[in-house]
Amino acid sequence: RDSTRRVQTFAKELPGYSLALIALLSWLALTYQWSLSNWTGKLRCWADRNILLYRLNRDFKGAMLVSTLATMVRRRVATGRSLTDALNIVSEHANPWLQWYCARITEKLRHGISGAHAFDVGLLDTQTLYYLLDVSEARSLNEGLEAAGLRTERDIAKTVNLRARILKIVLLVMGLLTALSVSLWTSSVVYELVDSAKASFQS
Repeated sequence: RDSTRRVQTFAKELPGYSLALIALLSWLALTYQWSLSNWTGKLRCWADRNILLYRLNRDFKGAMLVSTLATMVRRRVATGRSLTDALNIVSEHANPWLQWYCARITEKLRHGISGAHAFDVGLLDTQTLYYLLDVSEARSLNEGLEAAGLRTERDIAKTVNLRARILKIVLLVMGLLTALSVSLWTSSVVYELVDSAKASFQS
């Protein structure tokens, strides 16, 4: 009987809860979409490293930056001192999030941190950064950018697809667990209703 009353109360309040839930989910989706391009700072840098939805975006955009700089190197635009100019050119057409990372790289270059170490600002995933460091130390920064650009162009789609599949699996498991919990709760209510019906017929 208690379960039956809870079901009846839930059914009456469900429309209000549904509207509130839809509004909340819509707000979260819009906030997330806005934050991808506009949220900056140390806390965002932490989120880019540790939260899957942000890390996927960071890995893709970081790889695209390396690929863009590599293209500019091949065209002899970003050679030597012009690397800062190349970053400024990219930053002019970038969103605030990428501008913030470009500014951090530029700041390191201005403070004498040369070579691939200037790219250690949290924008690149660990494997790409280490690959860039290794090639740059063995050859030059220009060759490192070009090699890392070719590598990321080859591997980024595979990596993003893999992590997207992992995210889908996580969301699917969460959905199944939610459905299972609702199903078990509904079953308990049905059994209680059946027991109540049997008791009323017997009496």
